[in-house]
Amino acid sequence: MKRTLALLFVLFLPSLFAPRAVSAPLLPEEYTSEVAMIKPGTYPKLMVIKYFDAIDKGLEVAVGAPQESVYEIRYNEQHLPYRFSEYTTSGDLKEQYDRTYNTNGVVTAETKRGADRYVKISSEYTYENPKQAKTMRSQKIYNGDKNLMYTETYQPDKKGNISSSRRVNAKGEVVYSYEYAYDDHNNLIRETRINDKGNKVSEQEHEYGDHKELLSDNVYNAQGKLRFRNEYTYNDKGEMTGMTISNADGTMEVYRMQYEYDPQGNWIRQTTYKGSKIPVFIIVRDIEY
Repeated sequence: MKRTLALLFVLFLPSLFAPRAVSAPLLPEEYTSEVAMIKPGTYPKLMVIKYFDAIDKGLEVAVGAPQESVYEIRYNEQHLPYRFSEYTTSGDLKEQYDRTYNTNGVVTAETKRGADRYVKISSEYTYENPKQAKTMRSQKIYNGDKNLMYTETYQPDKKGNISSSRRVNAKGEVVYSYEYAYDDHNNLIRETRINDKGNKVSEQEHEYGDHKELLSDNVYNAQGKLRFRNEYTYNDKGEMTGMTISNADGTMEVYRMQYEYDPQGNWIRQTTYKGSKIPVFIIVRDIEY
């Protein structure tokens, strides 16, 4: 089992931030998917996330060889994640993301550093109401020399949800844009990506349950043809216990997750199976409170 399978799988997981393009533009999905979910009312100082091959020993599934990277999330005194680091398994830094918040706990800036610890990309955010993250109206993205690369602007609908976003480069030329639609409960139900020519590139549709949990994603190409459909199931803690990927060619992949927990109720080991019996990888979370 290669590392790419585990991380590609993570890309399919629902993001903790939606729309993804609005809320966490710099952070990779490894830090924003359900892999980083924490039980409400628990306050970690540090979380280390490790991926391993899974070894089927019949009556148990053992942790196998570690995969290529270790991910670390550090939390500030507001109990908010502020530093996200990726290391090699030998402990060498690969890249690091730092996040700054205002006194209301709303993100105001992010930076990405490389292995040399120099800033490669940074971003700054402005809000209509600095107490509410959903009122973000613009972000500016800079390169390591602090030269402006892109500006993204966000337009709200009458309920305050982001209805559209647009990215332009330093010359003011449109790079791409998004249009968003919501249901009566303010759940994001459709995302449409549009290229610089004004043509639709792709579209996603989302369905939700009675508790606002994401039940399915449909992903379409520019012609409106279904590329794949993801369906999700959860336990009573809100953690994903199953995912079914249905591809356009009629093939299907079914995954099932099992968890082990620490005394605070946060999961510390997730074992993912393909089908009902084949273990494919294990995620271990070391959480310090």
